[in-house]
Amino acid sequence: MRRPRRKLFLGICLTGAILAAVSWRGAWAVPILQLYIEGATYDMASETWTLETYPGETGAVNFRLWVIGNPNPRGPIYNVRLSVAYPAELRTDGYDLSFSFVPSTTGDLGGFFDPSVPPPPTLVQYGAEGTSPTIVGRSKLPPHGVFGPGTIWQEFALGDFALRDSPLGDFYEAFPHPTGSCGQINVYEVSVFHTGGLSLVGTTLHFDAYGYVKRGRRQLPVFAPFSHDAEVHPVPNPSSVALLLSLLLSGGGWVGLRARHLSLGTSGSAS
Repeated sequence: MRRPRRKLFLGICLTGAILAAVSWRGAWAVPILQLYIEGATYDMASETWTLETYPGETGAVNFRLWVIGNPNPRGPIYNVRLSVAYPAELRTDGYDLSFSFVPSTTGDLGGFFDPSVPPPPTLVQYGAEGTSPTIVGRSKLPPHGVFGPGTIWQEFALGDFALRDSPLGDFYEAFPHPTGSCGQINVYEVSVFHTGGLSLVGTTLHFDAYGYVKRGRRQLPVFAPFSHDAEVHPVPNPSSVALLLSLLLSGGGWVGLRARHLSLGTSGSAS
């Protein structure tokens, strides 16, 4: 059903690849791996795509995550994985965070078409507190202010990134325009909740993507630049805040009125 559309996209990408070959800077200007969360804003202080979102009625936090691979500079990106770091206090008494990834597409958002739906990620491991993921061999993902004491993580396998069926752009500081270079974009509808029912409000979920490329027999680690990371910050629902404020105000008014009556009654009896 999608073959004609896919051929059209491949034709566009091949044309873009020819243009990129004329200007080699196009392929190198786009990082090998990137992350983006739909609706997020870029925080210049932390150089991270940040999304503030409200938990749903069930307490789950939902969002759409893009993992973007650029195989043009060094060929396919192998064994790409996604890690999610979060506070260690959420893993206790047999409870933990549960992540659901439903494969999706870009929906042509901002001109970034995506004709291929990725396979669902698979859970690789639960990372212990104070550790960090291994990229390949002995190469570890640098802590970059995320991993260490008080932080745990989960790791998911996304497969290899070798397709060139979607336009690329540099997701730095702002949502970019598509370039003439093409690669692979995996989109997932993510849902997160705590199996013990704890609220995720005030929690930070930090995402990293990494894998390796081949140079001869060597496997070279690659990861999304820390300026292209992504975080999700669950915040209180405005309706909940409004309700709490209303209760506080009404309670405060009732207490104040009662105090006034007590004061009047006391002064009356003293006279």
